[in-house]
Amino acid sequence: MGATGRRGRLVVAAVVFGLLVVGAFVGSDDHFPLGPFRMYATSSQATGQVAVVALQMKTEGSDWTLVRPSPESVGMNVAEFEGQLPRFEDDPDLLGAVAASRASLHPDEPAWTDLRIIRQSTLVVDKVPTGEVVETVLAEWSADAALDEGGS
Repeated sequence: MGATGRRGRLVVAAVVFGLLVVGAFVGSDDHFPLGPFRMYATSSQATGQVAVVALQMKTEGSDWTLVRPSPESVGMNVAEFEGQLPRFEDDPDLLGAVAASRASLHPDEPAWTDLRIIRQSTLVVDKVPTGEVVETVLAEWSADAALDEGGS
């Protein structure tokens, strides 16, 4: 390698190092990979709520059953599912596509007739879960309601 190549690599290394230093002091986690990585450097509050998003389903004649979104259950992982949460909240009929995806993945199993997305918030006091869980329905879809709307 010639002197020009070495100088070029040195300049690139200095720029990257400079961005890392600046990011560590004035950046945020959104500036990955040049941010300060505060998410790994701080702890969460000792008292508060821990919330997770879950999917509940019904089949013909069944009660609500909890289903964790996964490629095996609905064709998308939890992060993809949660990334679509604002869309599901704005248009719950999109959950019909999730039910259809499930039906295509598992054609021999009963079809999902109802779906709802819930937020499960667990109360934590002094970093210990109290066992108190509050469920909030974020979006709900029913195949019967979808058929009624489509047929009208």
